[in-house]
Parts: sequence; C-alpha cells; structure tokens
Amino acid sequence: MKFFFLVAILFAPSVRAGLGNAELTKSDLSYYHQNFIVFEAYCGYRSKSTSKCAVAITPSRLYVDDNFIPLNSIRKVFVGTNHSGLTGDRFREAATGLKRKRSEVMGLYYKKEDGTLGAAAFAFGRESCKNAFNVTLDFVRNGGIIPATDVRLNGPCGLTDDTSFDLETNYK
Repeated sequence: MKFFFLVAILFAPSVRAGLGNAELTKSDLSYYHQNFIVFEAYCGYRSKSTSKCAVAITPSRLYVDDNFIPLNSIRKVFVGTNHSGLTGDRFREAATGLKRKRSEVMGLYYKKEDGTLGAAAFAFGRESCKNAFNVTLDFVRNGGIIPATDVRLNGPCGLTDDTSFDLETNYK
C-alpha cells in the first residue's frame, strides 16, 4: 500500500506556483497601486480638532504624521461609511468635523503595546483615495513592497502644501 502511494506521488502532475496569465507583473502591479504610500487624510474626532494629516504606509509601519504603529499590530480594517444607521452613520457622527465634508472614512483596530485593542479612523476627501489607501495597506500588510524610490508624494491622493511627511527618515 505504501509503495502505491509513493508511486502515485512521484508520477502526479507537478503543481505550479503562481496564477499564470492572471498574475500581474511588477510593472502591472505598480501601475495598479500607482506607488502611493503617502496619503493626505483628515484626523481628529470629538474632543480633538479636525485637521489634515499625513498617513503613510511603509514596509513595517503605519504612520499618522510622526506617530506610528507596526503593521503587524493591525487586526482589522473597515469602512466607516454606510447608511445602516448603526455602525457607519455612528462612526461618521463621531468624526464631528468630517461628516460635513462628505468624507470617506476608514477605520482600523490595532493591538496596543499594553495588549489592549485600539481604534483609529481617517477620512479621505474622495472615495478613490480611500480605496487606494485600503488597496495599498492590504498589499503591504501581505508582504508587498513599494520601493521608496518609486513612491509618488503628490497626486490626487497625495500631500498638499500644508501637510508634509519625511519619507526618507521614516521609510522603515
């Protein structure tokens, strides 16, 4: 019986890694995510004043201005906008200054250093920027790397003159 099992394994068709024609090349992938890792968002909720902030995704960290958490501490990313009257609308109400801007809110749960669960939220001026942020965050959290030399700091979702982020120092 063991002999037949061994022969079956030896003559079984080999399994190829990858997804063939469906797989994106490196240039296709960079075209898809447009090499955005630095986004302009709005931060500040209830007792904190709402202002523009730089949100950056590096190979190991998620930054909001000069503050950061390790990417591996992120437990869940969710969209904070829906019209159920429960989660999305409540989440938008918590972001006092943001709901008037018709912003697209993203939230995340993350594990703090003390082991407790924290929550954070960012509002983007456009749905396309929220989606680009989410795609990039998923890509990098799953091991993808966007080289710092390829990063675009300006663009439709990038920083404006009144926000900044020191990518050279913080790209870790």
